[in-house]
Amino acid sequence: MSQPSWAAEPLKIGKPTDLPQIGLRISLPAEQTAEVASQPFVLQSRDCKGEQCNSLCRLTFPRLPKTQEGNLQKMCEQVTAAVTGGQKSEKLSSQETKAGSRVCWTIVTQTSNGDQIETIAVTTWKTEFTKENIALIYSLVVTVSGKDADKAEAISKAVMASVQDIPIRTPSEFKVESLAGQAEVKTENFAIGVPLGWMAIADLTNWKGASRNMRFVATANDAINNYSVPNVNVNIQTLNFDVKTDYQDKATLDRAVALFEKMYDTRIISTRALKTGTRSEFEVVTRTQPAPGIKGIMVQRQFSNENKIYTVTLTWNGNDSDLAVASMEKIMSGFRFLSDKESTTQPSSSEKTTTTPARQQKTN
Repeated sequence: MSQPSWAAEPLKIGKPTDLPQIGLRISLPAEQTAEVASQPFVLQSRDCKGEQCNSLCRLTFPRLPKTQEGNLQKMCEQVTAAVTGGQKSEKLSSQETKAGSRVCWTIVTQTSNGDQIETIAVTTWKTEFTKENIALIYSLVVTVSGKDADKAEAISKAVMASVQDIPIRTPSEFKVESLAGQAEVKTENFAIGVPLGWMAIADLTNWKGASRNMRFVATANDAINNYSVPNVNVNIQTLNFDVKTDYQDKATLDRAVALFEKMYDTRIISTRALKTGTRSEFEVVTRTQPAPGIKGIMVQRQFSNENKIYTVTLTWNGNDSDLAVASMEKIMSGFRFLSDKESTTQPSSSEKTTTTPARQQKTN
């Protein structure tokens, strides 16, 4: 019997991806394509040929180990149970493994759901950051189609060989440079860009602070401070009539500014109107408090479509409003209405934005 192509040749690994917010550099299989990761994952890539998905790699958001959770085997078992939940499964192996000098625990499981059979390899490891006095536990989840434990383990070993520790930083210290893709919310007719290394929150039921109008959240999660900032959310207000707001009209813009001044008073840093394709937007930047004792920046973009008013809010840690606004621009470069007759590929900011005026700074 001939060997499969992946076994005959070394697995090709892609370029390294730096995730300074979790202190990690990792390379995923070159044949896979990055996509938006959903909670509890912060990185996800997939190899699909048509409707057939051959392999999937996911990285869980690292957890701060508690006394009872510091055991790698127990943590690996918890992640394995989560990703195989609800399916008939058979544990093929559970053992301590190594990636260079890194001690890990790996569990390989085979699952079946009707005619669909998958093999899943979960590898868990811990990294200590002495300067920050924290330790993080990570799990790499590799899923392949069919009964193929050798392939799942081969991919896991190749990816784990690429893992490097890098200095950990709070995610609000650096600008959002790239998007993992666009998260689509089909029930509300929009898609929005999600930064690489952030995770989308699909179920807002238990999301702290979620309002009844909130339809989407994505967050970077700050491992150093252990809270979910920065984050971006989309609120939608549905009216009984269609509305089209033109913020390029000075009177309309002045009314919007006056309303926000009444709401936020001296916390306003800047305001401006933007024209993004055919979409007229109003942006306001204010000071906020994302967590007790923490100073932050809030960037809001408001615009309308048919009978809905959309408010996209980016909450940012620190005092650097320029960094927050630049990150918002990158996120919004991936925003589109699904009903629009335009390409589903992510447009660049320069392609979409036709008018980007300077921010009108408010002096207090």
